Amino acid sequence: MKTITLTLAAIMALAATPAQAFLSSQDETTLLATLNQENITPGVHYNDIRCSVRNKKCLVKMEIKTQKAGCLIEHMNDVSDLYTESTTRDNQVRMILSPYAEQALAACVAGLL
Repeated sequence: MKTITLTLAAIMALAATPAQAFLSSQDETTLLATLNQENITPGVHYNDIRCSVRNKKCLVKMEIKTQKAGCLIEHMNDVSDLYTESTTRDNQVRMILSPYAEQALAACVAGLL
């Protein structure tokens, strides 16, 4: 319950204050596709990711089974704290979560399960 309350407070804080994003909508789409493709947690589907330069946080919205939830990745200075990019042999861009972001997201999801 404590985690859900903190998560909801963080969601409200990010939604209430306009801030400059450091992810383009195309980057968000690509990163979400990667998260859902490489997702090893059954019943979790990632729906949205919003990042704020000013707040240095990223909010990842998801559905866990049929419940909507969100996880906050904090202390993000720039995109390198969130993901790295690589190009596949067929010249497609692939985004991989940074170890820090992956650990923060996994811990949050585990707490919600």
